[in-house]
Amino acid sequence: MLAKVTVEQTQNIDEDVFQFSVRTTLRFKGEGWVTDQEFQVSELKEDFYVTLEAKPTSIRFDPELTLFGEGHVQQAEG
Repeated sequence: MLAKVTVEQTQNIDEDVFQFSVRTTLRFKGEGWVTDQEFQVSELKEDFYVTLEAKPTSIRFDPELTLFGEGHVQQAEG
């Protein structure tokens, strides 16, 4: 299965707040499997694609809590 992940930076960019370029991990879990995938996030909005064994039962952004911020996971319809 091919999973599409969209990462969007939502901070208001100005002379004091910049667009980030960070390396982060997404953890996908399913029935009897776990896959960690690293990403380099450098655009305000980016799509990434990950090949998985099956449909995941959970997805965790930054599972080791190395970044400060907030993450939201929204399941696509279909």
